[in-house]
Amino acid sequence: MGHILLSFLFYNIILVIFYNHYRRGHCYIKKTHLVLYTILLIAFGTYGTGEGDYLHYKENVEMFHSLYDVMFYNGMEIQYNYLAYLCDGNYNLWRLVIFSIQFVGMSWLLYKAKLNTYPVLLSFIAICLIYYTYQRSYWGVIFFFLGLYLLLNKKNPLFIIIMALCYFSHTQNIVLLALLPLGFINLKRWEILLVVLSFGVIAATFKDSFSALLDNGGIEEADYFNNKIANYGEGGTNFFGGSIGEYAVFFLRYVPLALIVLKFVVMIFQNSEKYFAIEKSFRGVMNVTLGLIIISIVILVSDIGVGIFFYRILAMALFPIALLLPYLVQKGVIKKKTLNTYLFVYVICSELSYLKDFYYAYVHGIS
Repeated sequence: MGHILLSFLFYNIILVIFYNHYRRGHCYIKKTHLVLYTILLIAFGTYGTGEGDYLHYKENVEMFHSLYDVMFYNGMEIQYNYLAYLCDGNYNLWRLVIFSIQFVGMSWLLYKAKLNTYPVLLSFIAICLIYYTYQRSYWGVIFFFLGLYLLLNKKNPLFIIIMALCYFSHTQNIVLLALLPLGFINLKRWEILLVVLSFGVIAATFKDSFSALLDNGGIEEADYFNNKIANYGEGGTNFFGGSIGEYAVFFLRYVPLALIVLKFVVMIFQNSEKYFAIEKSFRGVMNVTLGLIIISIVILVSDIGVGIFFYRILAMALFPIALLLPYLVQKGVIKKKTLNTYLFVYVICSELSYLKDFYYAYVHGIS
């Protein structure tokens, strides 16, 4: 419980630092300050939140001491196994490497995109930081969306390489690469309906291959996903079999997301001037985000055997929302008061995540 308490204090210190700058109307973050903030975020990611897979990963990483372990343990992608071997099972070092990649990459890409602002970083901290530091794979999501923004904004094909790295972070990120074409079109009402219909047909027709594609397949589907769900439940984050606290955190995390995406859809269906006033790079980010939501809903409502991925894919949409919200305020699509309300809800969600973890640690006697 001591670890969770210190992480809780650490998170709130970071939150207060950025909120004070945001409240005073500060915008762009100087390069030197950005370096310091990056170090702070790396330290937070390395220390960990205590939520979700933190303890599960700790047990796994600490058992890696030979190449045999690398080749025959299938709980993570082989690159993470090999990293654990190089770190000789040192869990803190393993996390340091992963979150250095995540936050150095994020800061550099934000700087290249001229999005290194206090509103964007505060949105990330409120919306994503807790969720994106208890799993190993979300640096790929960050790289993908910032790479897409830069590709559309600067027309530099080198950013395709950055986007391709997202698959290296986790096999499920193939979904993002499949949605890439959406980033290059102006969605209209009938195109949205066509996208929904297409995803539904794909889900119904390619049930087995879709399941295998998302998580590298090769095992009996039912047993595999039952094991996945059991692991998530043991880690305290299984929404489908979780506690009231987990339901509360889930709805606080994703209901605002649904409202924001609904705003996108309404703008598109109305052929709103506000939609077409959004610059192409942000429209691309918005379109892919909408695609993620559609896929997650298709997975939830259709019996394709990959329900566990409903909230995994939904969580990918958190980062682009953190990018979009401050921009939408700037363009007059939403009011600053609305942004503040969303950020408040997400902060409450983060604090409840810690409360849930305290309860989990208390019940299971974790010190």
